[in-house]
Amino acid sequence: MRLIDADSLLVNMDKGIQGTARGYLKFYKMAVNEEPTAYDVDKVVERLQENAEYFQGEADGLSQVGNWGTAADLEGRAKAYRDAVDIIKSSGIE
Repeated sequence: MRLIDADSLLVNMDKGIQGTARGYLKFYKMAVNEEPTAYDVDKVVERLQENAEYFQGEADGLSQVGNWGTAADLEGRAKAYRDAVDIIKSSGIE
């Protein structure tokens, strides 16, 4: 399975379609619109950001009481979540 931009597909489907093909196009557009979303990128990003904030908060609390080793570990986890958000937002393209 691959993820596509269905909205862009729907717009591009209209290009160059004429005559009786328009009737078929209406059916195919309806089929695209009825397909479930593989996953909601915004919800994934939101969840990753929540996890990053949680681990950063835990790390900050441990730093205040002098538990720097565990705090550093948790800061690393928070950074990993933030990095994942950056990758998702950039669509994995560098």
